[in-house]
Amino acid sequence: MDNYQYLLVKNYEELLNHLNNGLHKTFGNCFGTSSHYNEKEWDDFDNVKKVFEDYLRKRGIIYLCGDENKVVGFTAAVPLLTEKERYEELKNNLDEASKYWYIGDLGVHIDYRNNKIGEELLKHIFKNIPVKNVILRTRKDNERAIKWYLKQGFEYHTGVNEVTIISTTEGDERVFMKKTI
Repeated sequence: MDNYQYLLVKNYEELLNHLNNGLHKTFGNCFGTSSHYNEKEWDDFDNVKKVFEDYLRKRGIIYLCGDENKVVGFTAAVPLLTEKERYEELKNNLDEASKYWYIGDLGVHIDYRNNKIGEELLKHIFKNIPVKNVILRTRKDNERAIKWYLKQGFEYHTGVNEVTIISTTEGDERVFMKKTI
């Protein structure tokens, strides 16, 4: 993986360039293959563009792993207070929500996993977050992701579960995990 760079996306023009270089396909590869999601929704250029534009609009941080020709991994984080739904779910169960950032997305193309890309993406995000606390959510049944997050030093944020209704399933139960960096 020495050939790959970790790139901070600074503006909409850069984002569009990376979307055209496969960010939307990698996003679809990471999330569209799950039975919990509609693959067409997460492999659609415009839908993925909206997701990442929203991170920029909220003054978030986006890091990508790749080169000039291909994006193989991504992560994005925003101040928790800008994520209205997440904030509402957590506000009564989290001390000083203003001191948290929310990691909204982290994914590595399936063909590039187990190469420490996810760890490196987190390190880059952590270096740039202006607070010491992060929180994220993942599917309750995603044992692989939960095990990986625990290995990265995250812990369960107890007392809060979320059930999201997804078009292809009746309910998608999530757990929150947090870390002090």
